[in-house]
Amino acid sequence: MAAAAAQRWTASRMLLILLCRTASVRSQGCVDDSEECAQWAAGGECDNNPGFMLTNCRLSCGQCKAGRAGGKRESKPAPEKKPVGRPSDVLADGVYTLYAGKIRGCTPMGSSKIDLLGARERCDARENCLGFSATLVDSTQTLPLPQGKMSISFCSRSGGSASVTEDLVTVSFLKGEKQCEGEGCDPQGSSTDAQLARYYLSTAELLAAAGDKPQMLIEQVRAALLSGANKDACYLLRAHAYLQLGNIDNCKRDLGAILRSDPDHSAAKGLHRKVKSFNRALSDGAELEGKREWAAAASKFQAASEMFDPPPAVQPMQLGLCKCHLRLRRAKEAALWCAAAEKGSPDESDLTVLYLLVEAKTLNDEEHAALQLLKTAQRRQPRNGQLHQKIQSLEAKIKRKSKVDYYKVLGVARTASGRDIKKAYHALARKWHPDKHKDEDKEAASEKFKKIARANEVLGDEDTRRRYDAGEDVDDPNAGNRGGGQQQGDPFAQMFRHGRGGGGGQQRRYHHRRGF
Repeated sequence: MAAAAAQRWTASRMLLILLCRTASVRSQGCVDDSEECAQWAAGGECDNNPGFMLTNCRLSCGQCKAGRAGGKRESKPAPEKKPVGRPSDVLADGVYTLYAGKIRGCTPMGSSKIDLLGARERCDARENCLGFSATLVDSTQTLPLPQGKMSISFCSRSGGSASVTEDLVTVSFLKGEKQCEGEGCDPQGSSTDAQLARYYLSTAELLAAAGDKPQMLIEQVRAALLSGANKDACYLLRAHAYLQLGNIDNCKRDLGAILRSDPDHSAAKGLHRKVKSFNRALSDGAELEGKREWAAAASKFQAASEMFDPPPAVQPMQLGLCKCHLRLRRAKEAALWCAAAEKGSPDESDLTVLYLLVEAKTLNDEEHAALQLLKTAQRRQPRNGQLHQKIQSLEAKIKRKSKVDYYKVLGVARTASGRDIKKAYHALARKWHPDKHKDEDKEAASEKFKKIARANEVLGDEDTRRRYDAGEDVDDPNAGNRGGGQQQGDPFAQMFRHGRGGGGGQQRRYHHRRGF
């Protein structure tokens, strides 16, 4: 009984508090925190930003749906459902101008994740809204009017004039006077195509200035042409992109289309002449290469590569420079051009260009990188016998190169005793000590002295000598740690160190006469 009475008392108290709060709110009248609440509500903020409206527009005179604290909510007929529009409808009436880039010189008004039509409705509902910018989800896409919700930022007018900073990752819509004017402009429809054409052409020009995405430039030009952009401007941009990709035929096709419509087009004529000179240089280089005139052929190919910046990715030119520099034993240049030729090779199963690159890297003292290229190719072609032989040959060469004949360095036989090795070492050390050579010869003497000292370290220690004779790479730091042999040190300090005379196990003392 007592519990039931307590529950009834609690419920009565809560009802009384609620009635008091309602009376207090009604006594305040229809007041909002902002004068723009009604305008915001009409623009759809009740649905798009309900939390904001609940906090700042609690008494918006029934503009928003149920859930607002405040006066009596007026019953309104359900709004008619508008047909879902296309993103291109944002530009249909010519009130907004489309730009590639971000609006600058304005005051931020916040951001939201909505679609383009919703963004326009919101900007239209705000008298001081200047425009909005959308960040493209994929910067490689050609379409500036994507479907769905995206991150959109709004801005309002400020004291100065607004402008747009061009970039490839933002699309902006700037409100102003109707932009549809000039020949062929139709405010009811084609202004959208005209704006899209300008957008695609401007982004293509940005890509051409960057010069690192020719394929994307070609896609932008295609979209511009479909939207009715100036054909000559589009063809010229695309001709440069095709040239950069090494597609000379398509480049000449676009230049021919321009010159057929305008034989005096100066830019197209100039580029066409350069392409003809480029082809002639390639032909001359190939002829000289066939005659085994490597230096002359390399000169022709090099002249062709310097006609354009960056050099076009034309396989015959890259391959010609690769082969000629290899024959001329120009390691660095050969490695550069062979890598470019291998990257642009159309057939991965043909290993001819890869073998040239391996040869160039080996010539350039990059044996380990060359070996890695061969092993990567072997994973794709595990049954290729020639590839397997080249890997074995290169591994043997690396092993031979890494192994120094320390007996030959000291000038002793492999059967020499420890005493003979020390005797030969001291004699050579006195001869090649840097202090005994003039300044111009000190560096060469120092290198020779270090090699002699290392030979003494290896052959003067019984354990290290045994491992060296067994074919182990004692110059590998890890191999030295495993065998207990000594580490390489300062040969000059070792010369004058008394006590432990060669690492390993034995204690040996050496006394040098004064003056060494």
